[in-house]
Amino acid sequence: MSPKAQPIEGAPPEVSHALLDAICESPAQGVVAVNAAGIILFANRMVEEQFGYTRGELVGEPLSCLIPERLRIAHTQHFEDYRQQPTIRRMGVGREITGLRKDQSEIPVEVAISYGRSTNGDFVSVAFLSDISTRNEQNAALRASDARLARMSAAGQDGFWEWDLERQEIYVSDPWRIMLGEPPKSSVPPEKLTKWLGPLEEGAADRVSFEVSYRRSDGRLVWVWARAQVSLRNAAGRPALISGALTDITDRKAVEQLLHQTEARLQMTAATAHVGTGELDLATGQVVLGEEAYRIFGRAEGSLSKLEPLLATMATADAARIEALIFGTGEAGTTPHEVRILQPGGALRWVRWSQQVRPGAIDDTRSRARVIVALQDITEAKALETAFRWHEAQLRIAVESAELGTWSVDLESGHIEASPQARTLLGLDGDAPLHPDDLWRVLHPADQAAVRHALVREMAANSPLVLECRVLGAEASPGAFRWLRLQGRFVGNLGSHRGRIFGILQDVTPHKRYEERLRTLAGQLLTAQEEERRRIAREIHDGITQDLALAGIELGLLRRESAAESARQKIAQVEEKLLAITEDLRLLSHEFHPGLLEHAGLRVALEAHCRELSSLYGLEVRLEAGPFADKIPRGLALPLYRIAQESLRNVVKHAHASQALVSLREIEDAAGGRRLHLSVVDDGIGFEPGSPEQGTGLGIMSIAERARLIGGELQIHSVPQAGTRLQLTVPLPDAPEVTS
Repeated sequence: MSPKAQPIEGAPPEVSHALLDAICESPAQGVVAVNAAGIILFANRMVEEQFGYTRGELVGEPLSCLIPERLRIAHTQHFEDYRQQPTIRRMGVGREITGLRKDQSEIPVEVAISYGRSTNGDFVSVAFLSDISTRNEQNAALRASDARLARMSAAGQDGFWEWDLERQEIYVSDPWRIMLGEPPKSSVPPEKLTKWLGPLEEGAADRVSFEVSYRRSDGRLVWVWARAQVSLRNAAGRPALISGALTDITDRKAVEQLLHQTEARLQMTAATAHVGTGELDLATGQVVLGEEAYRIFGRAEGSLSKLEPLLATMATADAARIEALIFGTGEAGTTPHEVRILQPGGALRWVRWSQQVRPGAIDDTRSRARVIVALQDITEAKALETAFRWHEAQLRIAVESAELGTWSVDLESGHIEASPQARTLLGLDGDAPLHPDDLWRVLHPADQAAVRHALVREMAANSPLVLECRVLGAEASPGAFRWLRLQGRFVGNLGSHRGRIFGILQDVTPHKRYEERLRTLAGQLLTAQEEERRRIAREIHDGITQDLALAGIELGLLRRESAAESARQKIAQVEEKLLAITEDLRLLSHEFHPGLLEHAGLRVALEAHCRELSSLYGLEVRLEAGPFADKIPRGLALPLYRIAQESLRNVVKHAHASQALVSLREIEDAAGGRRLHLSVVDDGIGFEPGSPEQGTGLGIMSIAERARLIGGELQIHSVPQAGTRLQLTVPLPDAPEVTS
């Protein structure tokens, strides 16, 4: 009998001791009995294996000898609490404690506890001990395996799931939830997998693999590659556990769709561009051509199934070149070749031949096995090329006949190309490369700022460049210059300053000299006209007006001396008519030559003219001009006055306006020069731009000619029912000669 074992009440001693030994030694757990003081009364064989003590060494010792020293105080308190209020704690709901072996090593132990009374009524507690070291190691290994699986899943961006069909529960990994847009830790209903895994669920298959699209809860459509298999079957052979994985293939599907679209566009492009395709098997000499290729060759389908008939359709020289290219004995590379094809009716077609070699079976004489061919009919392009060359030759003849020079400028490098005629016009010898500095050196200094401004303005507007300038050194005499007309067009990207300006040069010196002679004659004519106007105005003022004044005085005397009332009235009427005629003659004299302009200056003369028009025609005419207007040179003041006078005359005659404004101000141009700006604005009925009212009347022609003679820029803007604006800008000399 085991040490300290007690007999069972009511049974023979030998029976009770044997039964107690059998009960205590049979469990796979250690059994320890202790009294109320915590002294070990009994320990079975399994305790010896678990802790390394013999039963004789344990019986009579405190139970705390099996507890690590750091835990003994807490153990003693727990045991005392249990003795005061004992309960039965089953395995699995008992405490997991740390035990101390004889060799001082520690083991995890799960404990179930019961209690009772001995025959003499003493308290006895029985503990059932299970060494859970192996189970803990297995659990740790399982947790490590789960962690590795989770890390591998996250790294590979694959989602995993397991479907327990018996419990109808689905377990999914975090990447699976992220991929399908499911909230973290939310339950996944079996319906999500039933529509995909029907064959597996029904037992019709052990493994499936498919691609499927899925609309997430956020509206995003994802494509996944799903793999699943039956991992466990029940006793009836039905699937009990299905495991699987998901891979996000949305990006791959997008690439595939893009490839399909590209392939469709290529096919459409080939059909639109009439590109024929074919394949040559050099090992057998077989040729396979598409429908478009046969159309290009002008042959029936199937008639060119061999290489020899195919080459026979080509011009002899082209056939030899293509054959050498096919068999690798000619020039290498994939550069297209132009081939002449003779169609059955005798028509000649030009074809662009492109090929690509594919490796294949190789025999002793032919180094390449298969050749993919693309054929494009370029007959029309060749005809256009021939026509272009013909027109280019004609243009060259025309340019040379007109003595035009051609030029171009690379904006990025600054490199300038000029034809021999352009170099001659610019006075540049030789054929050395040109630099912008070479052009600025021969350009007249007075024109350089205007040329720079025109280049910047026209390039910014991407409009044609047209300007006239002077170049030095083109004549034999020092200081002489030649007038050139420069025309050009920018081609390229203005934002990146990459591109070229192409243009022509034309010698317009004779034309300029003719214009100068015309301006001189026009100036002389206007001078003579002004002198004649001055003479007539003087004749009117000193002759006719004085005579009329004298006649008026005599009529006044006659009226006072006359006795008859009727005679006095008639004489008074004649006096009134005579005064009206005198006033008209005064105004006419002023129109011919404004005396105030010579004696008081341009501003005073314009103010007087505006007041006269307001008084005569009921039109509100105002002048805005500063004191600087009194210092305008004599040669400029009279043309400006005539231009303003003629503009206001047009307003009175044609505009039906209620008011007009004459503005005279000094401005500064982009180059820093002083300029005079004259404008005449009315609120009349206006006219349509380009209509006969603009530029065809004598008044407008007179204004334009006077503006040209003083080097002014004239602009006229008008909108129907919105008035008209005349603007004139004139350069001012640095040291102006005053008019008074």
